[in-house]
Amino acid sequence: MRIALVTGLHAEARTEAVDELLRTVPRSVAVHHDMGDIGDGVVRRVVRDPSGTSRSEQVELDHACASCTVREDLLPFLLRHAADGRHDLCVVDSWEGLEPRSIAES
Repeated sequence: MRIALVTGLHAEARTEAVDELLRTVPRSVAVHHDMGDIGDGVVRRVVRDPSGTSRSEQVELDHACASCTVREDLLPFLLRHAADGRHDLCVVDSWEGLEPRSIAES
């Protein structure tokens, strides 16, 4: 499974890029970690596919650190999706406050 990391400070532009990849790349899936409620200790993993189907799950905040939480949740997520063979591309839609390099290196 290939992985594309989409980052940037402009949320609308990121969403448009992710949506375009989902529309044009067969067997793709997108994952985004929503940090909107991180102040309350809540992070949500949102998974979308080309049909528009979306799943959202709460993720445990790791060490009160946004980057740690994404890294600790994203790696197992990617490994599971790669192993099941249903997707050729996973688009990682990175939250604007996270350092993209740490996500890419993971």
